[in-house]
Amino acid sequence: MSSVTERINKIKQPRGGYVKPSQFTSIERKDNRYLNEYENIHATIIGIVVDYLTRYMLEGKIQNAFSISYKGAISAEKHGQKKFC
Repeated sequence: MSSVTERINKIKQPRGGYVKPSQFTSIERKDNRYLNEYENIHATIIGIVVDYLTRYMLEGKIQNAFSISYKGAISAEKHGQKKFC
């Protein structure tokens, strides 16, 4: 199975992309709160998120989609990592 990046590199995108920015609605939040002022998420993390959520959307079973992450969390907990939730 190829990664999201490998797969997307094989597809020719139409001129202007699949979704036009003009189709989005911008909503400005005025609560003076930042989620993370200097947010920067590595492409690898985004790829994993897209992969897992795609699995969930295709199968409809959250246990199957996130089984690898769940197993990793159980293993980390056994080795002394604190629970995140």
